[in-house]
Amino acid sequence: MACYNRVLASDPGLAGKIVLRFDIEADGRVCRVSDAGSTIGTPWLIECMVHSSYEVQFPPSDAPFSILYPIQLRPSL
Repeated sequence: MACYNRVLASDPGLAGKIVLRFDIEADGRVCRVSDAGSTIGTPWLIECMVHSSYEVQFPPSDAPFSILYPIQLRPSL
């Protein structure tokens, strides 16, 4: 959310959806994150969210897997 909060300082009404695709190794490490159809019109915000998502850790699984993670953003009142 730090990425979104930085953008809100210059565009307080910014809202939209970011969809991230996570490719995850069997040990739970994120090996790739990419934009998967975001509707928000701020490329810097999408890039910031992609970059910061590499820190996420998932539970181990039997094999590598991918997920889509939609994030709806809207400023708080």
